[in-house]
Amino acid sequence: RLNGDKALVEYNIRFDQNQRRNLRISRAEIEAAYNLISEQELADMRKAAEHIKAFAEAQKATMRELERFETNPGIYLGHRIIPVDSCCCYVPGGSYPLYSTALMLTIPAKVAGVRRIAACSPSVKESESIDPKTLVAMDIGGADEIYAVGGAQAIAAFTYGTGQIAPVSLVVGPGNQYVTEAKRQCYGKIGIDFVAGPSEVLVMAEEGA
Repeated sequence: RLNGDKALVEYNIRFDQNQRRNLRISRAEIEAAYNLISEQELADMRKAAEHIKAFAEAQKATMRELERFETNPGIYLGHRIIPVDSCCCYVPGGSYPLYSTALMLTIPAKVAGVRRIAACSPSVKESESIDPKTLVAMDIGGADEIYAVGGAQAIAAFTYGTGQIAPVSLVVGPGNQYVTEAKRQCYGKIGIDFVAGPSEVLVMAEEGA
């Protein structure tokens, strides 16, 4: 809140060994990312995007507005469904790129009619940019702005705003315990999806698996 972009850059250097000063991913970086993934991976992403969009549209179709419900003569009640003005889609980094998360966050936001969709993810040490698969998925999903920043500092940046990052109305997406705690503390200043706990996975297989 006090040091803005300076603090973001310092945390990027400290936690992600990322020296970049301009945190927003350029269009040239996005285009370059397309050349770093295979044609099959791109086709799979686009197919997944079609499915996610179709389901999101089906969900939206079930959400109907109620304009005029008369409870007593001359007394009317109703409700409207209005998308938030802006959101940040947080996509975790780590050992394996979660590009499916990028699709499942950005596409429903686009279908809902969110005017400004920002997305962010920690940078990869080797390139000081976002993992190319994640970057392409964010672009396919319709992100308007993409930033190479992660961790609790990213949640704070999109809550309070910095010189490079404008604040948003809602932050969605999973993260580690630090990201989760940052979302919990920022809730009220911004909206969040929920405070996620650890994932529980059970693998069942037969002897021949």
